[in-house]
Amino acid sequence: MAPPSPSQSQPSTRTLRVAGWGLLGALFMVPVVAAQISPEVHWTALDFGVFAALLGVVGLGCDFAVRRLARWSERLAWALTLVTAALLVLVNGAVGLIGPEGADANGLFGIVLAVVAVGIAVSRAETQRMASVLVAAAITQLAVTSVILAADMVPTAEQASRDALVSGPGFAVLWLIAAYLFRRAAR
Repeated sequence: MAPPSPSQSQPSTRTLRVAGWGLLGALFMVPVVAAQISPEVHWTALDFGVFAALLGVVGLGCDFAVRRLARWSERLAWALTLVTAALLVLVNGAVGLIGPEGADANGLFGIVLAVVAVGIAVSRAETQRMASVLVAAAITQLAVTSVILAADMVPTAEQASRDALVSGPGFAVLWLIAAYLFRRAAR
């Protein structure tokens, strides 16, 4: 029996795009349903708007990657980059990465997003250079976390330390996985 051709073994880009947009639609429905079920979910129209915008940016970016890029590693790298950036915004805005959501220190994580945005522009989104951009994002993520903790910028230090032990390295790992995927795609 002959091995399946590439067109038989891989889903079509149309199927991927439809599945991706369907997944994002389902993700949008999670807080909608949660707000109906639990009185603890208090999302405003602005919250839903920001969430929809984040999902839209991720969706458009992934849709573009699926249509324009041939390598799976590069598609996954862009998807992970977009999802990680959206998660950083979402988690930081919803509950705060370190300490409560209103803690001024959480605004410093915007530096990480700035590193990514400027890096994309300077690298012209070239695959090999994107790996370096995301390594810089990981380093910046850890540096911002360290500065916040060292400067004792969050009043509830014990909880902030626990938050930092998860969020700083957790996001750095996501940036580094995306960097690895870009590096692999560049080979």
